Amino acid sequence: MKSSLPRPVRVRVATLLALLVAAAALAPAARAADAFQYWSYWWGAEDGTWAYAATGPADRVVVDGDVEGWRFVATAEAVPDQPREAPDFDSICADAEPTDGMVRVAVVIDLGTEQDSPEASTIPEGQNPQMQCASVAEGSTGEQVLAAVVGVVRSETGAVCGISGYPATGCFEVVAEPAEPAAAHDEPSDLPVWPIVAGFVVLAAIAVLIIARKKGANGS
Repeated sequence: MKSSLPRPVRVRVATLLALLVAAAALAPAARAADAFQYWSYWWGAEDGTWAYAATGPADRVVVDGDVEGWRFVATAEAVPDQPREAPDFDSICADAEPTDGMVRVAVVIDLGTEQDSPEASTIPEGQNPQMQCASVAEGSTGEQVLAAVVGVVRSETGAVCGISGYPATGCFEVVAEPAEPAAAHDEPSDLPVWPIVAGFVVLAAIAVLIIARKKGANGS
């Protein structure tokens, strides 16, 4: 029987199902150690809260007044802990004047806790979380904003793996989930369901690609 759904909807559904199948491939790799270490990506919402990003930074075009957030986590949760600093554009970019052809974007970078830190790695000294205001050209992406404020971004298969040299190695490493919650664990938030699902599916698909690449490299 012919589907009653419009073709664009059918395409989106098929893509989503394909990504969910790819995410299911993570299960064997996660049986022995069921958490991932990675840089989670967030957007500042209009109501002053954090929203878990539904796309990667390379696909997000920023506008003046946006807030971008990053937090390093080790978790098995679909939605990890959010940055521990509020997405307050007016405070972070208080001294940044508007400029023609440029947009101002506030950036919060949370290095996470020692409990989330990769083995043999230490969280760099200094303020944590870090807040900076970027001024970038109109049409810039979240990826370009991050590079503008930290300089060095290590990435793999479209995923941000290291910010300012932290961590120095590894990307979406599969590890044992922390035995006890961190003391600074966030309270559950009332995030909309669809960005959570979309963000998790994108995250899982990227992780599949990275794990597959690692397996291929080890087998060669």
